[in-house]
Amino acid sequence: MCATAAPASAAGVLAAYFVISYVGMGVPSILFSIVILHVSIELSMIGFALVLSAGAALAVAAGNRRPS
Repeated sequence: MCATAAPASAAGVLAAYFVISYVGMGVPSILFSIVILHVSIELSMIGFALVLSAGAALAVAAGNRRPS
């Protein structure tokens, strides 16, 4: 059986989903804009790529873990 939100709280769940999505899309852009004020754009892009690569590697490692 699939767990779902109760009908009375479905709007709240949807609102939370959108808030989290907007924060997830907005915060990296804002942080990148702040970083390029202090370092070159090339160094900023390299750092951004390293952070994204590390996040992807962690996601793959977490996805490959076998339940004990």
